Amino acid sequence: MSGEIALSAAERERAERQLDDAADLMDEGRFEKAFALANATMRWLEERGATGQRADQYLGVAHQIQAVCQAGMGSLDQAIHEYGLAEDALSRHPDNREDLVRMLHDLAVMLIDHDMHAFGVETLKQAKKLAKSVEGPYFDEIAEYIIRLEDIDTADETGEPGDVAAEIVELRGMIEATRNADDRAVAEANLASLILAFGSPDLHAEGQARLLRALTRMREQRQWDKYVAMFELLRVTRQRPIILGNGLIAELPRALDATSGLDNLVWQAAICETVATVLHTQPSLAPLRHRKLHLALRAVALRDTSAARTAATVVRAMQSARSGDVARYVALTEAADIGDRGLFIELLESSRLQVRPIGRIADSTGTGDTNMARMVARTGAVRLSAIHPLAVDGPSRLRPHFPPDAVEPADTALFEIIAAVGGADAWWWGAAIIDQRYFWAVVSPGLELFTGYRDLTEPEIDQLTAAAGSFDADGASIAELFWRPFCRSPASEEAAALAVGEILVPGPLRAALWDATSVPQWAPSLVIAGGFLATLPVCLLGLRGAAGRVERLIEKAVLRWAPPVPVVQAAAAQPVYVVDTYPIALACIDADGTLSVAAQAEGAYEVTLRNSKRVDRTSQPASRENFLRALAATAPAAPKIAFFTGHSDAGVAGVDAALRLEDGLLTAEDLTFGAGLAFPARVVFSSCSSGGAVGAGRGEWLGLSAACLLRGARQVIGTAWPILDHPATLAFEEDLLDALVAGVDPASALRACQLRRLAEWRVSDFDLTEGARLMLPSDLATPLVWASFQCMGVY
Repeated sequence: MSGEIALSAAERERAERQLDDAADLMDEGRFEKAFALANATMRWLEERGATGQRADQYLGVAHQIQAVCQAGMGSLDQAIHEYGLAEDALSRHPDNREDLVRMLHDLAVMLIDHDMHAFGVETLKQAKKLAKSVEGPYFDEIAEYIIRLEDIDTADETGEPGDVAAEIVELRGMIEATRNADDRAVAEANLASLILAFGSPDLHAEGQARLLRALTRMREQRQWDKYVAMFELLRVTRQRPIILGNGLIAELPRALDATSGLDNLVWQAAICETVATVLHTQPSLAPLRHRKLHLALRAVALRDTSAARTAATVVRAMQSARSGDVARYVALTEAADIGDRGLFIELLESSRLQVRPIGRIADSTGTGDTNMARMVARTGAVRLSAIHPLAVDGPSRLRPHFPPDAVEPADTALFEIIAAVGGADAWWWGAAIIDQRYFWAVVSPGLELFTGYRDLTEPEIDQLTAAAGSFDADGASIAELFWRPFCRSPASEEAAALAVGEILVPGPLRAALWDATSVPQWAPSLVIAGGFLATLPVCLLGLRGAAGRVERLIEKAVLRWAPPVPVVQAAAAQPVYVVDTYPIALACIDADGTLSVAAQAEGAYEVTLRNSKRVDRTSQPASRENFLRALAATAPAAPKIAFFTGHSDAGVAGVDAALRLEDGLLTAEDLTFGAGLAFPARVVFSSCSSGGAVGAGRGEWLGLSAACLLRGARQVIGTAWPILDHPATLAFEEDLLDALVAGVDPASALRACQLRRLAEWRVSDFDLTEGARLMLPSDLATPLVWASFQCMGVY
């Protein structure tokens, strides 16, 4: 081709030799050396100025080697980005199509193995299409194999594999026709996956035999990436117990020994997690049982390390169900069973990744970019701090299991965090649901530890799902929202709150708050660790008190929501001013001009921003520039209030959580990393889903609330779900702001406003019968408005 700078035969030999050596190092798990050698090859090609088919082929292979190495070293988003660069290089010349198909196939398998199923399947489809255009029986076979792999993964995702028997017969035939031993091993392992996950019990012996043959081949050939992926198939024993045969039992210690010396965090975590899970589900395996807790803790630490080193939020979010939850389930259960309450609480609280954002990574994708790997790896990419280990009743028990550079030098005492959020006499409540098991922990004001777990029934899971969905407006009309249990009528709401309270409220909290015979002069503070609790109407949770009346959690305690440890530390480090009043320094009202009731907000504001259609002599346009200018004029933690009422976006998995201003979005990243910005001590967001306490992969430490706390605020009041543009919302805002201006503690002020609405709601005659036309009184104290608000920050 004209203009190409071709490589000589000697230069081609040099490049191929270096890449072969790099691939050998990669296969041995020596990733740093493999990465460096592949990188040296790319630099040499660039210095040589080589172009054309061969140069592109070598660059593509080098990037693919670096991708595997990045994944092995715990940087999954960087690995996906390298795959994107490999795709760019291999796509430039049609003669590299074979390498491109192999690369896309490997990328798809990695995506699927890391629970990014939708992206993996799309990549498989791309590979399948290309494979059919490559001549030769091998690629005909690979195209058909990809079809089968796609069908299996779709079945695994939906739990509905269709005609399993037909799939098994077809895969058996493909295996018999496969001549390459390595390809045959992979095919056998995939057939084993199908049999063990969906096949009838009489086929399990065949599935185990095929899996053992595949594992043995991969271990002997040191094909660790394939070995680990297939070894993880043993985890189906958690969902569907299978008694392992002697061959697979003997493979457990071999797997641990074979991978313990590798520097691949993901592989080590997967092996430890799988063995711990097998030991947990098959306690008869006595010789290895004493290692179960150690292996589970190691897997938790390595999974968390990988998550913290992963910059792209999309990648982290898609791993959230996988990142340590399986191992954490085993470790929490074991800690509870042996009575190690300190370890239990550390595991529970550390499930909220204890990091803070330290830098923004520019999104390098452009409009119209179709490179899926690059889009996945760069969306919402943020650099994170090292993990903050927690000390509960002694030094962190997880710290020894982390790589030394993955954690902060010193532990953080959980008791100090509780005091910072709730004061000296606060209770603390943390909870998680993993695989339908409810884990809970409580710390009393006297620092007594309580822990426990129980398996939830299907009806209980349904009740919790209904509670979390009662206020979720996604795709629902207002009428549909009000027909749900928590909004339909006071009686319906009380019954729902009681049902969920009976499921979730731990015994120690029940005894202290509901069963006490004497009423304390002051309601105690209850610090709530976010997580899944933040998705529920926690303030409404009810239990029957001593008099038989259903009493709500908000009646028994002042609720204070705790962000992750590094965010608490940032907020607690801000100065405290002793003042009588807190003026409203900034009020941004209906910035995009789409609300009718919220736009009516009036008050004594130092700076008022409104949509240009409603700007008067006392206000300015609600533009990004004006909003940021007002923040730039604010001192961190100044004894003032910033107030926003309008639209906000929760984002997808926390990505693009933002305030909607007149000329565009102002994201949580803008607020976190914007130069010269500061928030006053108190911030109020009266906008949809603005609390930011959830969001897989980033919500609790890079949502709107966390952004404010990291940039000067001490307390942020936001919402857990969408709220109505309604007179009741406006009245609630006014009452809340009046109390905050008067200097009342924000959590106490919020509680007082909510208690008044609860009393009004209880005596309301609102009752929406099915099929009735929805008529909302202007003064209706519906929980859809006021129960959404949560106060996050420090005491």
